[in-house]
Amino acid sequence: MSMGEVLITETAVGELAGVRVGVHSIWNDEWTDDRGFSRRGPRATLAVMGDEDDDFDLRVHLGSTLIVSGRSFRVTHIDAPDSGLGAVTILEVAG
Repeated sequence: MSMGEVLITETAVGELAGVRVGVHSIWNDEWTDDRGFSRRGPRATLAVMGDEDDDFDLRVHLGSTLIVSGRSFRVTHIDAPDSGLGAVTILEVAG
């Protein structure tokens, strides 16, 4: 994990831009990327627990971006083990 990355374990809560962010669940799934290609891999549901605009749930995959308190973040890794708890690594990026 590089400097500036935040690792949040499944069922735990971390902090991004002063806002609490939990990882609700991690599983393997299919989705369509921004270019219309079908992808398969680990996904996670993040629970962003802020006020007003910063209170939402979001399904993410590797490379997903999210905005919290006006700051941009990117999912850099999702660990989805067959047993036990997984984790999501998130890095702040220039907006």
